[in-house]
Amino acid sequence: MKTYDISKLKDNLTAEIGRMATSAAKPVSLLILLGTESPDAEYYADSLVKKGKKLGIPAKIERYSGKAGFDSVIKKIDRDPSVSAIALSPYPADLDFRHVSSGMPLNKDADCSGYRLAGSLFWGFTDIAPATAKSVFLIASEFFGGDMSGKHAVICGRSVRVGKPLVPLLLSINATVTICHSKTADIASLTKAADCVICAIGRPGFFKRGHFSPGQLVIDVGINKTETGFTGDVDTGDIEDSDITLTPVKNGVGTLTSLLIYKNLLDLLHLQE
Repeated sequence: MKTYDISKLKDNLTAEIGRMATSAAKPVSLLILLGTESPDAEYYADSLVKKGKKLGIPAKIERYSGKAGFDSVIKKIDRDPSVSAIALSPYPADLDFRHVSSGMPLNKDADCSGYRLAGSLFWGFTDIAPATAKSVFLIASEFFGGDMSGKHAVICGRSVRVGKPLVPLLLSINATVTICHSKTADIASLTKAADCVICAIGRPGFFKRGHFSPGQLVIDVGINKTETGFTGDVDTGDIEDSDITLTPVKNGVGTLTSLLIYKNLLDLLHLQE
């Protein structure tokens, strides 16, 4: 097993964000909305604040409770010129995605959570996309030299944050795309035939040696909290001596995701100039 090194992508993104922030016409800032006390949500929100500090872009967390709290804070933020953009930490179960997507203000939607930016992906506007999906896309694009013509990408997971937006992103570089999900029969027969496999089902260690073939790029999106820490969707112990290239859980997709939140923020401001 080879570990895919994202350091070049990370450095390029960091430098680009720095240039964009310096040349911005007005001060920029990010507000992270946190509607649950779950450890995963708290960790994500805190990591975005820390990333913003390193990038020189102020970020802070604002907490809310339930639908009424979400609606109230969105209404306030939409009218607040001091807030450049919004990012959502994972939200509580009583706040469904349809409610979130219809309420997000278009000009401050840093993670493409609203239906207008998300829908524009399918019309070919791929500059601003959900950050996790865009992170996967950048890794795949770099690995295959910016063109996946003739390459088959199999996405395992159909979420609105990763699986679904990855379809237009990968099509934009001419990949042939297949999506698998919980109702797909014999997932392994599809993943083994792919050039690139994206594992994004949120089940720790689900993908074993029998899911893969030599020479593949496997992008592990999973960040699953277990008793021993965080682990991905791929059982790395089972594929240790295999001939595949795997992205790591630490310093992998998640590292680029936090950077891309800030890149989206700056791209949104640029579109408004």
